[in-house]
Amino acid sequence: MKRKTIRTIAMMTALGCCSCPVLATDGATSEVPGKVPAGVQVAEEYTHLLPRLGDDAIATRVTMKAGKGITVSRNEGDDVRGVYITWYSAPAQLTVVRKGADGKPLKKERIAGESHRQYFEMGQDCTELQISSQKGEYTPAEVRVIHAGETVPFSGTEADVLVFVPAPGDEYTLYGGLLPRLVKNGYRVQLVYMEKGDRQTEEESLKALERLGVDVMPVFWGLSAPRNADTAAQAKAWKLELKKRSAAKLIETVAPKLVIAPSDAEGSGLPLGACAAGSIAAEGTEKANLAEKPALYLAGTAGTATIDWTADDAHDTAESLYASFDTQWIYHRALPETLSFADGADLSPFKAGTPAPVTHEQTEPEGAENGDDLWFRRAGEPAEVVEADVEKGVWSYRSDTLSVTVERHEEPETPLVWHVAHIRMRERNSFRSVIAADIGKQPRLRAWRMARKQKAVLLITGDNLTTSETPVKGMLIRNDRFYADRGYEDSMYFDDGLGMTIIPRKTLDGMETLEGGIRDVYSFGPVLVEDGEIQWEKIERHRVANNGNPRCGVGMVEPGHLVAIVVDGRQKEFSEGVDLRRFARMFLDEGCSLAYNLDGGGSTAMVFMGENLNQHGGQSWDKQRFLPEALMWGYSELVPTEDEPVSNIGNGWGNLKDIKA
Repeated sequence: MKRKTIRTIAMMTALGCCSCPVLATDGATSEVPGKVPAGVQVAEEYTHLLPRLGDDAIATRVTMKAGKGITVSRNEGDDVRGVYITWYSAPAQLTVVRKGADGKPLKKERIAGESHRQYFEMGQDCTELQISSQKGEYTPAEVRVIHAGETVPFSGTEADVLVFVPAPGDEYTLYGGLLPRLVKNGYRVQLVYMEKGDRQTEEESLKALERLGVDVMPVFWGLSAPRNADTAAQAKAWKLELKKRSAAKLIETVAPKLVIAPSDAEGSGLPLGACAAGSIAAEGTEKANLAEKPALYLAGTAGTATIDWTADDAHDTAESLYASFDTQWIYHRALPETLSFADGADLSPFKAGTPAPVTHEQTEPEGAENGDDLWFRRAGEPAEVVEADVEKGVWSYRSDTLSVTVERHEEPETPLVWHVAHIRMRERNSFRSVIAADIGKQPRLRAWRMARKQKAVLLITGDNLTTSETPVKGMLIRNDRFYADRGYEDSMYFDDGLGMTIIPRKTLDGMETLEGGIRDVYSFGPVLVEDGEIQWEKIERHRVANNGNPRCGVGMVEPGHLVAIVVDGRQKEFSEGVDLRRFARMFLDEGCSLAYNLDGGGSTAMVFMGENLNQHGGQSWDKQRFLPEALMWGYSELVPTEDEPVSNIGNGWGNLKDIKA
């Protein structure tokens, strides 16, 4: 396959549960997940990718060249009403052609592309609708055919309530059950996202709002917003000093009854309350011709006006909808059970009404009774079970969806010490990839500190993403951000089947991989085990094959059952380390059919519940390095905070010196 030259670009920041292609050993795509949308056609060169447009995942998409369009046909007797497109990235301008039964154009028009979603009505006499961009590439992610009687999502044009939100995901974590309560009471709500988000989190927010029953399209500031006069002005006015003016323009346009914004005292980092308050003040609306000034509610301010969501099912509804979010940066954040407003607020708009139906349901497993499920939480046990015996070298964690068991192994005569973690998952989002720069101000962090920041049950070293070794690696992608596409080394990713997949070197380029929905790709190498056999040839040619060194790698016994192994090394009286040949045999001994080598040496780390299990010598030349990124499994509030005591910072148990960020 001819490879493309791709410059390093910043893509979305997210871990998703998207549908991913299965890659054959020759690098070709053997299967594109999803289903072909009925009645939809694309240009011949995109036909094999058409199922991506029916998989309901923003991460899988098709980039089309100018002039290559999407065609929707309606045969006699069909009830097709129109087509609804979710854009990963839309063109500035679209050409829309409607044709009649004789194949001749009924109407041809050029319209602005919308940045998120867009609906195209076919019309009474139209039998074929063609949508294309005559200038520049464009990228649809989903094409949905709308039939007669079906509701077009976000087709509402008027709103009673404007809700200012810092960023996608904050609508629930900041306001709790507020949105479900408003929708139940019949209010039409429009959200205003103040910060720039990535397309994954934006789409998750849109899907949750759609299920909730919000029918007015939100406004996304800080992005290339839908290209009409109002939102274009808002986007240009995003600079800090112009936010008040931008909010005033929106309030003038929407003319809501209520405006809800977070209190500035809540540490949002954005003066949203001041923006909204200033916009409602006389100087901000005196020319707006509003019949009456909207009421302003500042949420989160300590006051006597307090809503308790436990009074009805608003909080449960919000939690159920919040389960839509799979992106790592909002991983498992708690929803507030109460919400306070400034003193004197009239809470009558928020009083519980008749519950509205919610189509999304979240079910909780109830603990295993028998069989292999005994690895997970058992009936009658707490929601999370953590057990540790440092002296014996055994650690374990189990919940309804994740099981981690770690054992320390020793060979005193060598000497050699290594830790083996068996990871059993029931859900794809039990795993996440984390970059230090995304969770703090520094490009690198200590392994234990990174794990505690993210409340990770288990952390191991990744592939040393940001070092100068990229020319000898393969494909490097994190959270839809593209770092390198050298193709020198085989690469690895975790697939949606809860297993591991290898991308053979020089077979697939980065953009094809991203558009196939693969959002995290690792490349250090080599492949250690494949199809249950040690890959001797790949090991022998690798740059780090020889000598006893600290090692880190991950393998798969079967989908849903992974194995992480970390070997201590470079410590003569404690553990000498292993070469890659011995390391590969370790994975075979644990029953792995596939295994991949990650970064080792001074970067080697395994952290369980916020504590390093492995150790380095602590010498100046071999201390535990700060990591740019890591692989993590699980989330638990039982993990200690950064400020709580730590027994092993990676340079030996009880060695607490040099504990810095």
